[in-house]
Amino acid sequence: RRSIVFVLGGPGVGKGTQCQLLTKQFSPKIQAFSAGELLRQAAASNTAEGTHIREQLSEGNILPGEITVGLLKSAISKSSAEIVLIDGFPRAIEQGVMFEKEVKPCEFTLYLDAPRDLLNERLIQREKDQRALNISRSDDNETCRAKRFKVHFQRCVPVAQYFAAQERLITVPASGSTHQVNDT
Repeated sequence: RRSIVFVLGGPGVGKGTQCQLLTKQFSPKIQAFSAGELLRQAAASNTAEGTHIREQLSEGNILPGEITVGLLKSAISKSSAEIVLIDGFPRAIEQGVMFEKEVKPCEFTLYLDAPRDLLNERLIQREKDQRALNISRSDDNETCRAKRFKVHFQRCVPVAQYFAAQERLITVPASGSTHQVNDT
C-alpha cells in the first residue's frame, strides 16, 4: 500500500530541499517527485508538448492538470517506494481532484509556511547563487517571481484551505534554517 503526500508552500519556501532531505533520511521507503522538475524535463524535449510547456513555464503560468498529472502518474508508476512525496503539486484545486481521481488520494498535505518577504529574499539569493554557478531556471527572474507569488496566493493557498477543510493538512513553520524545518 503506497501513501501519497503533497508538499506545498510558496515559491522559495524549501519544498524541494525538504523533500530531498526526507528522501535521503528514509530512502528507499520514501521517494520524492518534483512536479516542477518533471515539467522542466518535459520542456527540454524537442516536441510540440515540450515547446508548449517551455513557453508556459517561462511566463510563470500553471499548466493544465492533464499534463502535470500525466507526468506524475508515469513517474509514480515506476516507483517502489512506500511513501511518495509530490513537491509543488497540486497548484490548483482542480489538479488535486484530478490526481486523486486518476492516480490515488493523498494521505495528507504538508504546507511549508513562511512570510512572503523571507521567501522573496530566498529567491533573490537563489538567483545570485545560480548565476555564480552559471545555472539558471527559466522561472527565476523578477517578473516571473512576482507572477509566481500572485499565482501562489490566488490559486495555491486555496488548495491548502481545501485540504485543511478535509482535515488533511499539516502546516509546518518554514522560516528557520533547512535543518530546523526538517526537525519539525
